Amino acid sequence: MSRWIFVASALVTGLPTVLMVGSNLGGSPWADQWQIAIPWAWTLVWLVLWAGVRQHWFGWRRLAPRPERHAREHPAVAELAADGWKYGGAPTGVW
Repeated sequence: MSRWIFVASALVTGLPTVLMVGSNLGGSPWADQWQIAIPWAWTLVWLVLWAGVRQHWFGWRRLAPRPERHAREHPAVAELAADGWKYGGAPTGVW
């Protein structure tokens, strides 16, 4: 997956840069050369976001709903227990 992130980043940033350099060397520079900053900024934002996800810089646990940690906490199991259902014995004896 990392390889594709870097390939896509190189394409998004490299192709417009090559086109701009080619037009400058050809003698007809772009009128708005500042526009090359847009793909560079886009690529840098995505690379920082990707690195942040990989390095756990963001508190995703606060943003995502917490999974059910145990079957007894599941709403359906709690409803069955309220109706009088008893937990069966587990093979390991944990229940």
